[in-house]
Amino acid sequence: MFVRAGAASAGAAAALVLLFGWPWRAPNAVRRALGEVLGAAAAIYLGAWMLGWSFNWPPKSAEDRFFVILLPVVILVETAAAFPKVQWLIWTLRLLIAIGAARLLLHDSVYLKGTDSSGWSAAEATTWLVGLALALRAVWLVLIGGNGSVPHAAVPLILGVTAAGATVMLAVFSAYANGSLLGLPLAGAMIGVSLAGLALARSPGGEGAIGVSIVGLFGLLVIGRFFASLTTLHAGILLLAPAVYWLVAFAWFERFRPWLRGAVAVALTAAVVAGVVLHAKQEFEREQEASSSSPGETDAEDLYK
Repeated sequence: MFVRAGAASAGAAAALVLLFGWPWRAPNAVRRALGEVLGAAAAIYLGAWMLGWSFNWPPKSAEDRFFVILLPVVILVETAAAFPKVQWLIWTLRLLIAIGAARLLLHDSVYLKGTDSSGWSAAEATTWLVGLALALRAVWLVLIGGNGSVPHAAVPLILGVTAAGATVMLAVFSAYANGSLLGLPLAGAMIGVSLAGLALARSPGGEGAIGVSIVGLFGLLVIGRFFASLTTLHAGILLLAPAVYWLVAFAWFERFRPWLRGAVAVALTAAVVAGVVLHAKQEFEREQEASSSSPGETDAEDLYK
């Protein structure tokens, strides 16, 4: 089921990007940008549906608010961003999304109610929400800043690798079974966009798929951090991991061919993500050992002695 959902997401994204990009015709930046946004959007919803997601209105959970409100808003904004004449408005809309994303996902949660010891005070809530907004917007700006040393097709692949690693962490080590519902389609979509980008290397790419992906990754990590057992350290490193590709912007890398610089950027990101996953695995195993050896607990074998 997971393989089918991931493959379907990648295939849908690649097909729509190629359909809009028309690789056998003259390059068109607007068409290409629209194809990337709509391809990523269709792929995410297709994969989530194949994994069992169902439309719920009004949205009651963070996942529902992600799929029903946050993601559609990002898709609309990034669709509009494909047209050059409205660029003056896009910056403001992206900033508003960054400001409101965490607040939307945490709506009606114990953190914002502040009615007991587990809730945040007004100062804590403000600190968290402002910090999350700044982190999202900063990474978003870095990724759409255009590191010319790295081919455009490498950036979605970097995001796909990060989403795949986050999915493994959440689904396996962080007690968040629905992590695959958000992360797997997102990873598949970005891999599909990247593969199609290789065929459209001569056509200028857009920023829409990057916007959809970074907000999707942010939503996945916020939900995993505040509604599962993902640590702040792991979530923060995974959010920043895609920005590692700027290391390839150093002059030393200019001696390499573009495809090799892209491969190095992907490899660097994959190394960071793999390190986080390995560290999470080690912590998970230590917690399992500690819980199994803690006093006062009875092993199954003891019940028969």
